[in-house]
Amino acid sequence: MKVLIALALGLVVILIAAQNWRRAVKSVFLIVVIEGALRKWLFPQASDIIYFLKDFVMMGAYLRFFLFSPKERKPALTLSVVNILIVMSAIWCFYQMFNPGLGSVLA
Repeated sequence: MKVLIALALGLVVILIAAQNWRRAVKSVFLIVVIEGALRKWLFPQASDIIYFLKDFVMMGAYLRFFLFSPKERKPALTLSVVNILIVMSAIWCFYQMFNPGLGSVLA
């Protein structure tokens, strides 16, 4: 029962965040700043929920920006040095996920 309530609240947060993606991204920065105080002093029993709140807000912002925004406003991916470095580091991180010498499967 608690899982269904948490899922419903998560969907509500995603829908609210999807209304305005710019405001959602700004609110994530605010949540990141006050997250420690909320988890430690205000709501210690809801530590996990507060920890993942920013993720749900960002999911709504991503949905709004990438799926439901007009096509002409989306930035085009350009072949720049920064984008090439990001792609190369992502490929390297993906490759290192399967490195048996890391010592931990989760790492």
